[in-house]
Amino acid sequence: FGEASAFRVILAELDGAVAGMALFYPRYSTWKGKALHLEDLIVKERYRNRGVGSALYTEVLNYAYERGYKRVAWEVLDWNKPAIDFYIKSGAKLLPDWRVVHMDEQGLNAFCDKN
Repeated sequence: FGEASAFRVILAELDGAVAGMALFYPRYSTWKGKALHLEDLIVKERYRNRGVGSALYTEVLNYAYERGYKRVAWEVLDWNKPAIDFYIKSGAKLLPDWRVVHMDEQGLNAFCDKN
C-alpha cells in the first residue's frame, strides 16, 4: 500500500506461507495527538508459540515509535488471558474503566431512520 493508504498490513511468513498478520490504521486522540489503532493481530493456530505474534506486535510498535505516534490502542477480549498477560508484560496498560461501545449496522439503521 502507498503512504496515503488508510490502513497498513504487516504479514508474517513461515515456511513459505502466511503465518499471521497485523492490521492497523491512524487515528487521533484529542488529548494525546497522533495515535494508531491496532485492529487485528492474528496468528494462524498452527504457527502459534513460535514468536510470530511477538514479531508482529513489535513491528507495529516500532512503526508507531519511528513515526512519532503518541499511542497505540486496541481491544482484547476479557477471556483471552494469554494475550492480556503478554500485553501487560510488554508494558501496555489494560484500562479497566473503559468500555468498548459499538453501534452495529442494524442499530445505525434504526437510529438514523427515526432521526
